[in-house]
Amino acid sequence: MKMIAGLVVWILRDFGPLLAFYGTNHFFGFVPAIVVSMAWSVVDVAIVKLKKQKVTAFLKFSIAVSLLFGTVDLYFHGPFLFRYEPVLSNIVTGIFFGLTLRGEKSIIQEFAERRAEANGTVVPIKPDTVFYFRVCSVVWTAYFFLKAGFYTWVASRYELERAMEIRVVVGNATFYPLLFVSIFLARPIIGLLRRLKLAPSTRQTPAAVPAPASKA
Repeated sequence: MKMIAGLVVWILRDFGPLLAFYGTNHFFGFVPAIVVSMAWSVVDVAIVKLKKQKVTAFLKFSIAVSLLFGTVDLYFHGPFLFRYEPVLSNIVTGIFFGLTLRGEKSIIQEFAERRAEANGTVVPIKPDTVFYFRVCSVVWTAYFFLKAGFYTWVASRYELERAMEIRVVVGNATFYPLLFVSIFLARPIIGLLRRLKLAPSTRQTPAAVPAPASKA
């Protein structure tokens, strides 16, 4: 129960502005969605600051994307928006995930640390674990770009209603299994990387042993 509560807190904290935007947009329209997502963002950042915590990269990304798609909605509201917004959102998300690979922490490592913090635990930061986080971030980056390409093909081939149905089915059928594997199968995957000698701990060369001194 504590694990589920921690997971909910983590999702609402980092994904809150996006969830608020898309949920409000679906039921009430894009103008209320912008207002609600921005209000959520202000409260979210205020709570983080009051707790003297760091504003995470993904929270900044959530706020930026909410503003971006709010602007897109204002200027391109209509069939074009519904047809191609998922393409744009996946491309933007893929770029963000990829850019985190250039920093000190990949986005998956940040997610893992935030989820552990919400559960009152700590993620063991070892070379093999960090390597897994980076590999996982690469996989997610590729996933978002591949999905954007697939959604582009669907948008150009099918009518809007049919395209939306396909996106929902394919999106859910691929996103949640990948999320499950990333979270709950981390240890088996790290073990597999070790057996394949791809993990850092299996690629370290032993220190050279000095040769014994020769007797005169």
